[in-house]
Amino acid sequence: MTEILSEDHLIEAADGQAHVSLHQPRDGGRYPAVILFMDALGYRPVFPAMGRRLAAAGYTVLVPNLFYREGPPRKLSFTKERDYVVRLSLGLMPDRVVRDTKFYLDFLDHTPSADTTRVGAHGYCMGGGCALTVAAHYPDRITAAAAFHSARLSADPSLDITTHGVDRFFPNISARVYIGVAGNDHLLLPGETARVRQALVDAGVRHEIETYEGAQHGFAVPDNATYDSVADARHWERLLAFYRDTLQ
Repeated sequence: MTEILSEDHLIEAADGQAHVSLHQPRDGGRYPAVILFMDALGYRPVFPAMGRRLAAAGYTVLVPNLFYREGPPRKLSFTKERDYVVRLSLGLMPDRVVRDTKFYLDFLDHTPSADTTRVGAHGYCMGGGCALTVAAHYPDRITAAAAFHSARLSADPSLDITTHGVDRFFPNISARVYIGVAGNDHLLLPGETARVRQALVDAGVRHEIETYEGAQHGFAVPDNATYDSVADARHWERLLAFYRDTLQ
């Protein structure tokens, strides 16, 4: 079994010091670098655990606290703190996450175990939109980008401000893209998956969109109430295969 070295760091980011965790095989080798973007409920122990699991498959994984501007990391409640969660998410995308990612990449460039000629980015919920956004803004750095149970990826001006609309960035993506859609996602807009697929086709992005039938929003994050162990196992199978094809 691969022994993993996990470390916490404070790095200088766009607007202050950001807490990140770094996970890497302990054998001294160099491995493709991956940035794992958390969901909208905040940085919490489940994400470093996911980073360690991915590192064990042969990657150097950086997991940043995307909400570092708000203070120490904690788990947020969408039920009790909906307005706050929405405000944080909207405040992050796209400008702040793009600016912060420069610092994440610089940190990985100075990490001996990270091969940053091959960088992947993936995320969950809001984090999936982050991964696609940074792939578009750093097309010469990001080789692969994946999003799991993400929603509001397609803009619709008739809807409220919770629409991120990252599909407007798709023409700038050079990475391969994988999107895992929850089959029962209350946050998906009507016709959204079809619009996202068409936007990727129109942009000439190499991509795959797969629906996880029966799974709900949040299915791949183990501390979510909607966690689905079967869908999660499938997500890991698809993610590892995707990174083997694009980064290894």
